[in-house]
Amino acid sequence: MKEKTIFNYKNFNMVTELDVSGTFIYEGIKQLNRIDVFSIESEIFYFLYNVSVGIERLQKVLLVLLEKIDSTNIEEFEKGIKTHDHHYLNDRIKQKCDLKFSENENKFLEILDKFYSDCRYERFNVFGNISKEIRLINNFIESNFGEYTELQRGIYDNSIINTPETKKYFCRIIGKISKKYYDKIYDECHKMNLYTYELRSYSPAGKIFGSNFQKDS
Repeated sequence: MKEKTIFNYKNFNMVTELDVSGTFIYEGIKQLNRIDVFSIESEIFYFLYNVSVGIERLQKVLLVLLEKIDSTNIEEFEKGIKTHDHHYLNDRIKQKCDLKFSENENKFLEILDKFYSDCRYERFNVFGNISKEIRLINNFIESNFGEYTELQRGIYDNSIINTPETKKYFCRIIGKISKKYYDKIYDECHKMNLYTYELRSYSPAGKIFGSNFQKDS
């Protein structure tokens, strides 16, 4: 396989994938801001689906840059990257570079992994759990967010209310995970003289990866 083919693959294909990844994450954040209470399956599904796909594709962009790809392993690489396992992808990344997440960031990656592997098609099972994503996100909020401030709940059904503090909490976690992956992409591009890190001005991806908001929120 010609070296130029791999260069174009890592440079031009992946710059598009980076844009796709950021757009998914951006749509997930927009949906988070539209949620009033964490009790409606479709709203939580749309939030988690967009963020999980966005983070997964971001992980894969970084892996393409980190791993050696040539004519001897291209089929094996392509087969190995066709997975939706966030932890598996993250472990592969950590074998190639120094990347550290906080306890809450790792827990949120687990939530994305569980959602994508266990929740997406649960309602298509005859005996499936119709509200699995509700319990998944509520358990995460109760176990982690409650450490910092008291949760607000609805009067009638005790549902967790999506307060500005809850939104900030999620946005900081998602923002930090996204920026850490993007920063590694940026570093690898400079090592290889690639431009995969480039973002369109004012694009959704640019707002996710190129922002300088407080605490990466």
